Amino acid sequence: MSENSTSSGANSIPNLASRIHDRTAGPGRLLTLRTSVDDIVSFRGSFVANPDPAAGDPLRQKLTVSLLDKGTEQRDRFELARVLEDCGAKLDLSSDGLFVEVSGRALVDDLPRVMDVMAEMLRTPAFDPEEFRKARAQVAADIQRQMEKTSARASAALSQRLFSEGHPNHNPAPEAVLERLQGLTVDDVRDYHDTHFGATEWTLAAVGDLEHDAVETVVTEAFEGWTSHAAPVTYETDATPAEVGRSVVPMPDKSNVDVRLGHALPIRRDHDDYSALYVANYILGGNFAARLMSTIRDEKGLTYSVRSSLSGMSTRYVGSWQTSITLSHESVEEGIAATRAVIR
Repeated sequence: MSENSTSSGANSIPNLASRIHDRTAGPGRLLTLRTSVDDIVSFRGSFVANPDPAAGDPLRQKLTVSLLDKGTEQRDRFELARVLEDCGAKLDLSSDGLFVEVSGRALVDDLPRVMDVMAEMLRTPAFDPEEFRKARAQVAADIQRQMEKTSARASAALSQRLFSEGHPNHNPAPEAVLERLQGLTVDDVRDYHDTHFGATEWTLAAVGDLEHDAVETVVTEAFEGWTSHAAPVTYETDATPAEVGRSVVPMPDKSNVDVRLGHALPIRRDHDDYSALYVANYILGGNFAARLMSTIRDEKGLTYSVRSSLSGMSTRYVGSWQTSITLSHESVEEGIAATRAVIR
C-alpha cells in the first residue's frame, strides 16, 4: 500500500492532519495514519492511571507495569514472548507519571495477534509471586544505581524544594523509596491494578501500511469490554511556595559536582506564553550553541556541559525551569556565579 504524504513542489511539506482518521474504537480514541512504509504498522497508546504521589503510587505503578509482560491469566511469560517472536513484533509497556503507556510495531497482517497480546497484558496480568520478587529486586537495584549518580541526586533535591509530596514532579529521597519498596507485596500490586488500570482516557495511534477500517475492527475486538477505572484525581497541580536557598547532598567520593538551579513556573503547556517561553529557553540553554554553553564552557572553560530546560510541565500541572551544570569541586562557586550572571 502507499499514500502520498506531500503535495507537489520542491518546498512542499507533509499535510498530515487532513489524513489522520480520528474516531472512537472500542473503549477509547483511535487515530490512524496511512503512510508509504510497506507492510509495517507502528503504534503508541496510553491511559491515565491517576496515581497518588503522596501515597507512594508511582512506585506501585512502576512495579505493576514491570509485571504486565511476565504472564497473564491465559498465558505464561514464555507463551507471550513466543507470540511476539513468531510475529517479529516489538511491544513495550512503561510507566510515565500519571500515565501507563504502550508502544510497538508489527507486520500489518500480525496486528490482530499483537493487539490481542497487548490487551491481555493490560487487562489480565497474572502477578505471579516469584515474578513479583524478581521485579522488586530489579527496581531496588535501579534505585541504588540512581543513588550513586550525582545528577540524579541533584535533580531530586531541587524537586523536593519546589514541589510537595503530593505533586507529580516531587522526587522523594531514594532511601525513603527503598524502604517503601521493601514493604510492598504482590497483593499491593494486584490492588493497584484493580483500582488504577482501565480505559480512562485510553488513546491509541497507529501509523503505517494500514487500512483505517481494518485497524478499527482489530482494536474494537481486542479491547471489547474494557471499562474505565474509578480512581480519583488526588495529585496536586501547583508548586509549593519555596524560599530561596540551597540544598546540599554530600557525595565526597565523587570527582565532580552536579548543580541544579531553578524555580517553579506558574504556567502549563497549554498556556498562551508557553511557545515564547520554549523559544527563550532554547536560546539561553537549550542547545550546544546556546548562550550558557558559549559563555560557561567555551569562554570560561568551567564545565563540559551546561544547559537549561523546561521540566515536568504538563497540561494538567505546573512544572519548573532549571539549569543543569557539572563542575569540579574547585570551581563550584565560580561556576554557579558565572551561570547566574548569564541567566540574569
